[in-house]
Amino acid sequence: MDWIPDLGALLAEACRDQTMSGRQWFWLPPLALTGATPDEARFVARRLARLAGVPFVTMDVGTLQSGALSRSAPRGPDVRFPPHPVIALAASGCANPIILVLGAEQAPEDVALALGDLLDRESSSRWYCQAIGAVLDLSSISWMVAATSEHSLPSALYTRLAPLRIAVPLEPPHRRLRVLAAALEVLEDAEVEVSDVAPVLASLTDDDRTWSFFERASADRLEIDLRRHLLHAANVSLR
Repeated sequence: MDWIPDLGALLAEACRDQTMSGRQWFWLPPLALTGATPDEARFVARRLARLAGVPFVTMDVGTLQSGALSRSAPRGPDVRFPPHPVIALAASGCANPIILVLGAEQAPEDVALALGDLLDRESSSRWYCQAIGAVLDLSSISWMVAATSEHSLPSALYTRLAPLRIAVPLEPPHRRLRVLAAALEVLEDAEVEVSDVAPVLASLTDDDRTWSFFERASADRLEIDLRRHLLHAANVSLR
């Protein structure tokens, strides 16, 4: 993922931290993925999760109602379900997934404050979940927050996030790397070997007409078009 400035240095620092701390599992400090659409942030975060071998989860806090992440007990007959991170850990059976947060710029104030507590490793290491009546350790989650700019986020989040700009690259070599990474995601999802579509994969960059079709595509459009292009060549039915 060399088309993303500063990502290599960030991952190198994370590896050094893991080695120095003696930690045996993957973890990244909370990041603000800035300068791109939510679909681009999803592509980058999901690719990182695959490379790290951890589950990937999305969480849209912009659609949450006020109080959705509250630790307080519900009133009267109301039932409060466990918040998204708790469900993610239970469903994946993994304590250190990557969770991509969408809609943070539109989140209610109390939701942003509660999410800020989750981003803090100390407070999230003993996070009380009222819904299940248990204290949980959520400190190994790698949080990534999609935003147009880190400054557009609520202050409760902005102060806890390191910015990582992931805008679509301008340089042709970096555009090629991005498209090839997206192609690998498509093939790995469909369990198709690269060798099965090698000539078609090569044509993405060798044929100017084909390349111009893919190089400037948004992340969501790129995934759809690559699925059609590559899976058709591999004789895999689209799902």
